[in-house]
Amino acid sequence: NGDFAPADVYLSGNVRAKLREAKAAVEAGNKAVQRNVDALQKVVPADIPYYKIETQMGATWVPPSAYAEFVGHMLGIQDGIEVAFQSGAWKVDFPSAYNHRAEANSGFGSVHVKFKRLVRAAIANQTITVKGKDEDGREFVMDEETKEVNAKIADMRLKFGEWLWSDPVRRTALEAEYNEVRNAYADPKFDGSFLGFQGMALTLGRGPFNLREHQVNAIWRGLVTRKSLNAHEVGTGKTFTMGGIAVESRRYGIAKKPLILAHNANSKSVAAEIQQMYPAAKVLYVDNLSKENVRTRMMQIANDDWDAVVVPHSLIGRIGFKEDTLMGMAKEEIADLEVAAEEAAEEDGAKITAAMWDDEEELAKLRSPTAKQLVKQRLKIISTIKKLAQQASREDSVAFEDLGVDMVMVDEAHEFKKPPIATKMKMKGLQTATSDRSIALMFMTKYVRAMNGGANVHLFTG
Repeated sequence: NGDFAPADVYLSGNVRAKLREAKAAVEAGNKAVQRNVDALQKVVPADIPYYKIETQMGATWVPPSAYAEFVGHMLGIQDGIEVAFQSGAWKVDFPSAYNHRAEANSGFGSVHVKFKRLVRAAIANQTITVKGKDEDGREFVMDEETKEVNAKIADMRLKFGEWLWSDPVRRTALEAEYNEVRNAYADPKFDGSFLGFQGMALTLGRGPFNLREHQVNAIWRGLVTRKSLNAHEVGTGKTFTMGGIAVESRRYGIAKKPLILAHNANSKSVAAEIQQMYPAAKVLYVDNLSKENVRTRMMQIANDDWDAVVVPHSLIGRIGFKEDTLMGMAKEEIADLEVAAEEAAEEDGAKITAAMWDDEEELAKLRSPTAKQLVKQRLKIISTIKKLAQQASREDSVAFEDLGVDMVMVDEAHEFKKPPIATKMKMKGLQTATSDRSIALMFMTKYVRAMNGGANVHLFTG
C-alpha cells in the first residue's frame, strides 16, 4: 500500500500472504516491488509434505467442510451436517434423527451416548463420564461404559487423521491449505544497533554504561511491534529493557504515559534503576494507594507528564474503571462462558435455570460439574467488575480511563495466574478457577489494546 515498514517486521510474520501481495503488485505494473518479492522468497518456509503433517481432530486449520464430510462418512449420510468454528470452539450440529441411525450406535458410535455428543467431545478433545441411577434414584458413574465411550472418542480422533489423507484430491488441497495457513510464518530478526538512546546514562557506578545486545534488540522489537513478550532469564536485565521501551516509546510518539506494574518485592528498585538509566527522565513511583492518599496519587498520575509510572502488583485492584467500560470489555468473555456452560449442562443432561446464573446457592443444585465451574467463572468476572467500578465511582478516586495511561508493561507477568477461560475440557493440570488480580489485569490490558489498535502491552517474565 506504499507505507514504509522496517525490514525486521516486513520479512517476518505471514510472509506467504505478503509474497502474494507483492507479486500481484508487480503483475499490476509496479516493477519497484520486485525487490520485495526477491527478499520475501528468501524467507518463505519450504513446503511441508502431507506425510509430515500431524493432524488431530479439532485442528483449526482444517476447513469446516472437511469435518462435516468426516461426520457424514461416519454416519453414512452427507446431508444436513453443519460444522463451524465460532468464539474459539468448534460447533457441530445435525438433525437429532441421525442419532438413531445404525451407524450412530455401532462402529464409531455407542449405545451409551448420543452420537452428536460423542462427536462434539472428540472435536473438542474432551472425555465423557457415563452415569446411571440406582434403585433409590441416586446417580453413580458407570465405569465400564465410560471406558468404552472414551475409547470410541480416542478411536474417532485417531481415524480422522487417517481418513483425512486417504483421498488424493482432498490430500492435495489440504496439504496446500496447511502450508498456506500454518506454514506461512517467518521468525523476525530484530537489530536495534542503530538506536542512539539520547539521554541515557553514560556511566553507571565506576564504569561506562552500555546495554547488552539482547537488551538493545528487545527495545527495538518493542518499538516496531508495539507489543511483546520478553521471557528473559533472571539476571539478563529486564528492568533496563522495560525502561528503554518506556522512554523510547515516549521519544518516538508511540506512548504518552507508560505504566509499569512491578513485582511488590522489587517495585521500588525498578523505579530507581529506570531513573539511573535515564537521569533526566520523569519517573513516578507509587508505593501505596491508601484511602488517605488515593485521590492525591491518582491526580498526580493524571495531571503530570511522566516518562514512566511504576506501581506494585498488589495495587492493581485499587485502580478502578467505569462500570460501563468494564461491562463492554467483558461482554464477549461472559457470552462465551454462558454458551459453554449451556452446552456442558446439556451434555450432562442438566438444565441451568435463570436463578442459577446469579445465585450461588441455586447454582449448587446444578448437576453438571463443568457447567457449574463455568457459571462460577462468569460470576467471578461480574463480581470483580463491581469491585473495580466501586473503586472508580468513589468521590476520592479517579478512573483508569482518566489517568492518560496508554501503555502497560507487566514485570513478572507469570504472577497473574488464573485468567478466565471458557472451556469444557477436563484436562489434568488445566486451571479453570480465576483470580481477582488476573481479571483486573485482563481489563487493564484489554482497554489499552482497544485504545491503541491492539498494541502497547508488553509482558516480562523469567
